[in-house]
This record gives sequence, C-alpha cells and structure tokens, in this order.
Amino acid sequence: MALRRGLTKLAKRAANKALGRAEPTPASRWESSRSERAPAPPPPVDPAPVNFSTVPRPPKPPELAEPDADWSEDKQDLHRRLVAALRQVYDPEIPINIFDLGLIYAVEIGDEGRVKVDLTLTSPACPMGPLIVEDTTRAIRETQGVVYPRVDLVWEPPWDPSELPEETRLELGFF
Repeated sequence: MALRRGLTKLAKRAANKALGRAEPTPASRWESSRSERAPAPPPPVDPAPVNFSTVPRPPKPPELAEPDADWSEDKQDLHRRLVAALRQVYDPEIPINIFDLGLIYAVEIGDEGRVKVDLTLTSPACPMGPLIVEDTTRAIRETQGVVYPRVDLVWEPPWDPSELPEETRLELGFF
C-alpha cells in the first residue's frame, strides 16, 4: 500500500514537471486548503446565570411507607411487600437502600397486578443509574402479586440530601 502511494506521488511529480507546473510546497498546500474553509463561527454566548434559590421547589412527595387507607386489604398488603422489596435495592455507591435514601417518589398500584414506581437518582449523571433501574424493576417483578411492573425515571423534584431522615444523614455523614 505504501509502495502504491509512493509511486502515485512520483507519477504526479513527473506529470507536473513535464507540464511545467511548480510543485506545491507544504506551506502553499496549507494556505490553499485554509482559504477554502468557511470562517469559524463566533464563540457561544453564555446564558444569564440562574439563581436557583428563587426557583420554587415542587412539593415534597407524600410519605410512601404507609399504604393509602382507602385501598383494599389486598392493595395495602401488596404495597407493604413492594416497600419491603424496594428496601432490598441498594445504590452501589452508597450503603443505603433506595427507599430510605428517598429515591422512590411514588408507588402506584393498579388493577390486575399493574405497579408503577417513580424513581429518581442522586444525580442525572449517576454512573450506576441503569443498574439501579434494572435492580428496582427486578425487585418489583419478583414481588408476589405484581404482573406488570413499570419503573419511570423522573427528575422533578430533584433529589436533595436535606430531605433524608436524620438517622440516614448521620449514617452517610451529612450533618
């Protein structure tokens, strides 16, 4: 392959010499290719900074540990089993289960074994996010009475460590 390229260069040089053309130098090649380029776009303008202290926070999710009193006994029992299953799922980077960490925002129990869980992560860039979602889905699917598990990853309201129970914050070292 290198031999072919070398022969092609030699053939071009010989043709240019026979036609009386000057051989381009590396600088002239750079200048000709540079002049054919489009001008560089202007640098992007930084948007105005957002003052997050003035952005209203959505209301805190309701307490999920206790089932709704209006539910039938079967749904209340299923809810207790789901909470127990969710407490077996841990964030690999933090030694606290996702339920006590406050990553579960909602547990909805529908008819015919349909269960929907709203889950958030400690950060949108969490490298363990896919694993946590997979483990959560598996825990729900393996819960007796669940036929159709669904886990939705939500970002509103953003997770905030100040919402953690005091014993969890002490365990994590947040003061």
